Amino acid sequence: MEISDLLALAEEHYVATFLLVFGIGVLQGSMIARGLRNRFPSLRTHARLISIVLLAMFSINAIFSIAQFSALGQIDLSGVEVSNTLEGAVSLATAVFGIDGGFWSIIAVFVAIVLTLLFRFAQLPRIVRYFILVISAIMLLVALAGRFGVYAPTEFHVTMYALYQAGLVAGVYFVMRRKVRITDDY
Repeated sequence: MEISDLLALAEEHYVATFLLVFGIGVLQGSMIARGLRNRFPSLRTHARLISIVLLAMFSINAIFSIAQFSALGQIDLSGVEVSNTLEGAVSLATAVFGIDGGFWSIIAVFVAIVLTLLFRFAQLPRIVRYFILVISAIMLLVALAGRFGVYAPTEFHVTMYALYQAGLVAGVYFVMRRKVRITDDY
């Protein structure tokens, strides 16, 4: 079975696909939130405020990620020359990393870095870290295929990615907002 056959099957059963992708996002978001709550137990005392701040941060990240995913710009490296100046190197780096969009791209990168630091400090079991790593690696490979290859996301793919991001935001928000400790152990 080829990838195109798998995508055609996913589009044929789009409701199940959307539910699965949203569920993966919720699962990943709730795992991250649990890891943060376990690592920083004092977050429980300010659960509502922290959950709103994380909701805002994850929402900003989701909006910019979806916007970048839906408009993946192709980069042609065949005509690229290595520049001897710092200005040329910076121009090439901003084009390759996709941050040549101005102020909002810088904000998106800043929020992504802060979220990466939060993930780093989260107390997550090894299997959860591997799960998050695999999902993130898949997303990275799809983004790289769109940036350097011939892949162009369709409306269906963008919708799947948006539902994944919405699930991630929902999972983080609903686990972080709990004030009482139900079960934070794995």
